[in-house]
Amino acid sequence: MADIVLRHKNTLKTNLKYKLKYRVNLSGLLELKKDKLAALITEIEAHPLFLKLNSHGVNKAIFRKRFQAASLTRGAVEINERTLCDTGSIDVGRFLEERETVLPLIQKIGEASFQRYFLFPEENENRTDKELSSLLGLEIEAIDKIKWFVNEFYIKAEFTNNEFVPAPALNYYRLAEIIEVQGKLCVNYLSLNTARGKYIIDYGKIDGLKTKNEFSKEEIKQLNALFEKIELLNSYKMIINNILEKILEIQEGYLRSGSPCDLKIFTQKDLAGLLKVHPSIVNRAAAGKCILTPLNKEIPIKGLLPNRKIIAQICIDTILRDHPGLADLATKNILHEKYNISVSRRSVAWYRKENGIKN
Repeated sequence: MADIVLRHKNTLKTNLKYKLKYRVNLSGLLELKKDKLAALITEIEAHPLFLKLNSHGVNKAIFRKRFQAASLTRGAVEINERTLCDTGSIDVGRFLEERETVLPLIQKIGEASFQRYFLFPEENENRTDKELSSLLGLEIEAIDKIKWFVNEFYIKAEFTNNEFVPAPALNYYRLAEIIEVQGKLCVNYLSLNTARGKYIIDYGKIDGLKTKNEFSKEEIKQLNALFEKIELLNSYKMIINNILEKILEIQEGYLRSGSPCDLKIFTQKDLAGLLKVHPSIVNRAAAGKCILTPLNKEIPIKGLLPNRKIIAQICIDTILRDHPGLADLATKNILHEKYNISVSRRSVAWYRKENGIKN
């Protein structure tokens, strides 16, 4: 019996240690600068084992799955030459040389086919170059050029030249834009890598390949480390996407109207509870990031996670602008009746004094 209890304690300790390690690693990833994140993605996708398991064929065991109601922003699909500025990751010489031949090829097949077969290929059977050549009426060499262009322009450049929004203390970078599609709000990412969604690892297939001795001893040693990095990157993408999905759900009224009074009380702690993560994860994930609303207004993600005090102040300000000189008690009553927010008369008086609003 004592043996069982000891094993149980050891298991709990191991699980706790793993969870703490995972949280620390995820927190570190959420705070990574874009160039470091780009380096991690490049490291993963250039790994020989990733290439082996993600390539077209019977051994394919790593896939991508796009997030529901998420896509790539139209601005990212259009070729923007500003991406060539301030970046050392792009082979500018070759880019300029290849661009003259690649852009006409993309125009020839059309934007829809370009997105379908090159930006999101795994949603469309991940066809071979030979199949694409026959389907699109292009030479295999042309297919290779378009694929190189996608890798060079969309994947590398996205991390080196995002549009920054100046703020008093921070620089926010735009993560996505919210658009309306058939009456529903959707997320359009600026990053192709994020828009492509998470990686799916077929662990059953991996076990089968091990049984068939498809891996060398050295490759088997490398598998766990590779999969750990992939799953960590998956967690990063899912946290970001889940945050935006919940914000769309809770703050839909505000995103459509742009009226501050339509903001709902929805704190970082509330969001963390819904996502079943520690509040510090939400705080790190939202830090320094903003989105573009359907009304073409840039809003920090944390600005969409207001607490009760912030909402009360917004509504009091609206009431006092609509009713100049209104008494504190009357303001308090309207706040409760119209916005279902209860505060004391003293709180109204304090807000008025703090903002220099005369009674």
